[in-house]
Amino acid sequence: MLPPPPPPNADFDIYGNLTLSQFFDEIKKFTESQVQIVCSGNLQIYSYFANPPGDVLNMQIPEAIQHYRALDAIAVVERTQRNLERGMKPAARKEPMQAAGEGYYFNVYCSNGTMYNVLVKFLNLIKSQIILSK
Repeated sequence: MLPPPPPPNADFDIYGNLTLSQFFDEIKKFTESQVQIVCSGNLQIYSYFANPPGDVLNMQIPEAIQHYRALDAIAVVERTQRNLERGMKPAARKEPMQAAGEGYYFNVYCSNGTMYNVLVKFLNLIKSQIILSK
């Protein structure tokens, strides 16, 4: 089965179920710059400065998002407690920005000072499509 054609005006498409490190390698090919920070919505997925463990870099993109959502579920309890002590409202969960259907939007910040909006669509369990735009 052939992958569907890319959407109109797509700058960058990749098909395949990628790990985070493979995803960063593909972005680096296009931008010729090192990926420094990756966020989806208000959920930070990666920071070059935080030196994430290797097992996270070897996770496939949906797994990595679920991993960080689970970590945030724990952290939101602490944030809520701090907020309530300060007389503020309870903290909200940090959620990724989902695309219509199956997929996520990412903001990718590179070392050359550029930022890209990336759409990763999960077409099925074994394929994903990445669309990169500046």
